Amino acid sequence: MSSLPKIVLLIALAIAQCQGQSWADFQRKHVLDPAVDSGYSGWNRASWNTWLRNRIPSDYGSKNVNSVVVKQPTSLLNDFKFTNPGHSAGPDFHWSSIRLSTYVMQLVSGSGTYDAYRCPAWYVLARLDASQRPMHYHGYADSQPATGSLPLNLGSCTKIN
Repeated sequence: MSSLPKIVLLIALAIAQCQGQSWADFQRKHVLDPAVDSGYSGWNRASWNTWLRNRIPSDYGSKNVNSVVVKQPTSLLNDFKFTNPGHSAGPDFHWSSIRLSTYVMQLVSGSGTYDAYRCPAWYVLARLDASQRPMHYHGYADSQPATGSLPLNLGSCTKIN
């Protein structure tokens, strides 16, 4: 198989993964509103697992990683625009205009629960809908690169017990 069909297949898979996602889905999976969950900064691992299980009951334990940004949803909308730097992941993928407070949940193999990490504020790469609302969380980084992969990097994060 030449590289062109592989690239087309990868793009088709990425588009298929994003189909059916919405701003409401993004909020449910990836946004913690500090006005609603004001005690989040003192949560332990069990509290984070409870929060995530309540937010995504049918998907809980099915994803290896789930990233969460802390911000009021209406304010978060101001951080994503088509004029923000883009990424080669696709024409609708744009970086947040500012670094966002981030927590990462990583599935513990065989346990069905997640380890929780408090991470530094990062730029977030998201696929935006036609109204410039994030609908798919794609990754995070210290900068806003236009190309390249965004590997999970928990080295600068603090594990929550």
